[in-house]
Amino acid sequence: MQSNSRPGGLEVDPVSQDLAEWRDALLVDVREVGEPGRPIAQGHDVRHLPLSRLHLDNHDLPLDRDLLVVCAHGRRSLWVVQHLRALGVARCWSLRGGMENLR
Repeated sequence: MQSNSRPGGLEVDPVSQDLAEWRDALLVDVREVGEPGRPIAQGHDVRHLPLSRLHLDNHDLPLDRDLLVVCAHGRRSLWVVQHLRALGVARCWSLRGGMENLR
């Protein structure tokens, strides 16, 4: 899916169980190290940035590509997206319901 067809809101609903529609995006996994849960399917560009270590005002996330922020249930990822948008990062979304919503 190209960035010009991405939704305007903060959250997106998964279309496929392996998030194939987001293969061109960077998936930002804010789950903690060792946190149990569904892994992200192979074939994605993933950056693991646990929320406890993520510095939103001093991040190195790319601004020239779409970011899909994921966590277990969607609450932490939505919080991250709200703060990134407030900092001017427009091309980021939270996976509604988190990785557990894909089951």
